[in-house]
Amino acid sequence: MLSLSLHHEDITMRIGIIGQALDNQYAGIHYFLKNLVKSLSHVNDTHDLFLLRIDDLNPYDMQNIETTTIKRRGFAGRMKFIFRDVSHWASQNQLDVVFEPAHFGPFNLPKHIKRVTFIHDLTPVLNPHWHPLISSSLQRLFLPRIISKADLVLTNSQFTKSEIMKYYRTSTEKIKVIHLGITARFKSTINKQTLGKYGIHKEYFLFLGTIEPRKNIQKLIEAYEAYREHRPNSQIQLIIAGKIGWKSRKIVKAKYESRYNDDIILLGYVDRADIPTLYSAAKAFIYPSLYEGFGLPVLEALACGTMVLTSNKTSLPEVGSNYPLYFDPKNAEDLAQCLLKVCSGKSVETDDQVVYAQKFTWHSSAQKFMEALEIL
Repeated sequence: MLSLSLHHEDITMRIGIIGQALDNQYAGIHYFLKNLVKSLSHVNDTHDLFLLRIDDLNPYDMQNIETTTIKRRGFAGRMKFIFRDVSHWASQNQLDVVFEPAHFGPFNLPKHIKRVTFIHDLTPVLNPHWHPLISSSLQRLFLPRIISKADLVLTNSQFTKSEIMKYYRTSTEKIKVIHLGITARFKSTINKQTLGKYGIHKEYFLFLGTIEPRKNIQKLIEAYEAYREHRPNSQIQLIIAGKIGWKSRKIVKAKYESRYNDDIILLGYVDRADIPTLYSAAKAFIYPSLYEGFGLPVLEALACGTMVLTSNKTSLPEVGSNYPLYFDPKNAEDLAQCLLKVCSGKSVETDDQVVYAQKFTWHSSAQKFMEALEIL
């Protein structure tokens, strides 16, 4: 049970943020933490913020935050960082609170330091076959104790909150929901030079995300094939953009074995600055994920005025509201029918979806973060 009166807005807290994800990840939690910390440096004018990093190769404009770097390499080095260095850093800086953004810690803190962890989703525990063995094994081993010992659990959606309560029997008062945000650059943007840079010269459906099992890309390819069977003269390509991730061999194989292989484009990793144009120029953005804690690309595409087709499972209806077309992610024909609907020629009103999506800001996320810590 949270104590509600230990800190007030007029009392300065010393808040530590574990920044390991800034240095050893490239998407997901890295992107979340970078935007949250940048926004915290602007919204916070009361508390002292401290950031602990494992490297300094990626400098960021983070004002009013004292940064410490402890260089560690390899698995053993990272374990020392997590289980020893964080505790020493917290004690040396006399921290009141330590925040772990990647649901793995904080560990070994003195009892007087409050522990806050952010749970993005429970897929490593509920669906370990979607993840590398070491990642899923560590999560299943440590997560029950992490949640039990945390003074505050933050999460990104009501869906994920309900999952945590269901599987770990945690009280609702201990969990606070903070929706993620999008940056102002996500708006309707067409740049022919950007499209040319990626060799895009035809109409296309777009998927964007890490190429890994839970994104359900094999089913997307199957649905695209079904769509082409319904529309044999269609020239619309399927572009799959994103870095090749773990357990992706079968996904890549499905693309090359498809009878529409030439029109299924594996674009690879794309510069974040180019993503608004890729969304904006797409016939539709398709996000067929089997499980999402939040699903940030859905909001990004909506903000760009793009028609969004997404799974009707987990958090995605919560994030997209009534603006996307929803389908059963396990039913390729269901998605194929959505693709046909998109290509029916009927105009789609996008103004409302843009206004809706742009209400989700990192500034708001940072404000809610600070409010949650101030009631510890």
